[in-house]
Amino acid sequence: MLDLTSAGLSSSAPEAVRTFGRYQLRELVAVSGMGVVYRAWDPTLECVVAIKLVSEETIPDESARRQLYTEARIASSLNHPNICRIKDVVEESGHAGIVMEFVEGQVLTNVIPANVGLPFDLVVAYGIAIADAVSHAHEHDVIHRDLKSGNVM
Repeated sequence: MLDLTSAGLSSSAPEAVRTFGRYQLRELVAVSGMGVVYRAWDPTLECVVAIKLVSEETIPDESARRQLYTEARIASSLNHPNICRIKDVVEESGHAGIVMEFVEGQVLTNVIPANVGLPFDLVVAYGIAIADAVSHAHEHDVIHRDLKSGNVM
């Protein structure tokens, strides 16, 4: 996991607000295989955003860094109500951050009750929404390489 105290992220006393680029990190909301996701504040646009801070292990070299930027650029070109918008990519102190719109709610993994499943009408509604988003991405030659319930809000 990304350790913020050793990440060299800026902080301002006395409240010790952590910042990453211009963004103010407010709350840890998720831990993923790539890094950690924070709810953050964009003081320039005056809005809440999500920032996925990618660990150095995930982008160990220039090739991985280029791939991260390429994927962010491609994803930012998609405009669909069921696809999270990428707003920015920031690098600071050897860490990369993918800034995206903040989506309220829970990941699908947490919505599905263990060993129970979901009512049929919800399965159909979620399936249609997911398929519509994936179809839009495919129409733009984009393939989501990690589609799973933990990546669906």
